[in-house]
Amino acid sequence: MEKTIEVHVQKNELPLQPGQSVNNFTRELGDMVRGHLSKKLKLDSINKGDDSAHVWISDTFSDTVVAEVSTFQKSKTPSHDRKFFAVAYGRDNAGVLKLGDPVEVVRRVTFVPKTPVLKSITTCAVSKSFWHGVL
Repeated sequence: MEKTIEVHVQKNELPLQPGQSVNNFTRELGDMVRGHLSKKLKLDSINKGDDSAHVWISDTFSDTVVAEVSTFQKSKTPSHDRKFFAVAYGRDNAGVLKLGDPVEVVRRVTFVPKTPVLKSITTCAVSKSFWHGVL
């Protein structure tokens, strides 16, 4: 007996400029978010001597970026602090990217057991009316 599973893929609508690639957009957005967080969280005041702060982009969604901010302190009592911040973004009427205020968020990851039915799937049918991209 042939088993079928339906796969739904939802594409995010990123606010790309005409002709702009996704890679170019995420690089531009990441640079803006790093500068924005450095200013809002006063990270430049931490980057002195042996102390440092770093910002990494963890996830990019259609209207929000999640960034990890890690601070390393070697002076006084050595420590490492790691926080996540969500920053909303969008384009104004002139097409300029605008960023919202950072909001501290908590990262949660959930692992679920594989179900036995997934091991017995022999065919995977995808509804072409729903997804028009390359699979």
